[in-house]
Amino acid sequence: MKKQTKRPLLLSGLVMNIVTFVILIVSSAINIFYISRDIGDTVESSTIINLLINILLVLVGIVTIAFSAMCIMRTNMNEEQFHSKRGLILTTFILTVFSFILTIVGMRTYGFDILTLFITLFLICSATFIIVEYFMNKKVCLTNQEKVEEEKQEEK
Repeated sequence: MKKQTKRPLLLSGLVMNIVTFVILIVSSAINIFYISRDIGDTVESSTIINLLINILLVLVGIVTIAFSAMCIMRTNMNEEQFHSKRGLILTTFILTVFSFILTIVGMRTYGFDILTLFITLFLICSATFIIVEYFMNKKVCLTNQEKVEEEKQEEK
């Protein structure tokens, strides 16, 4: 059995992702409540866009929390196992970036909010940690494959 590799950047990125998305879900749920309460006879297009953005943030947040929790189990895999099961980690990264874009559009629609600013900063930080660890592992895996190929060439 090959040794396990520790990935502190991935672990901290995933934990930060989970905490940030829990806060984002609570914030978006509160926004949905206030928007639905204020809807009257006349509805502006920005109100509908804001409502849809918050609903999307809640749904994407729930899925991303589940994916981040599943990715935490992959933080101690060796390089080859991690590289072969990289789809879930890339999906988590893509959903985090998508949520970042939605929060920026939401801030543009309903105005500046300091909580949303901090959420977007933490989303950027967690996405950066996840993708840096992914590329570090990819580099190690490719160098290991090159070493194996060189050894096979030397044996011939």
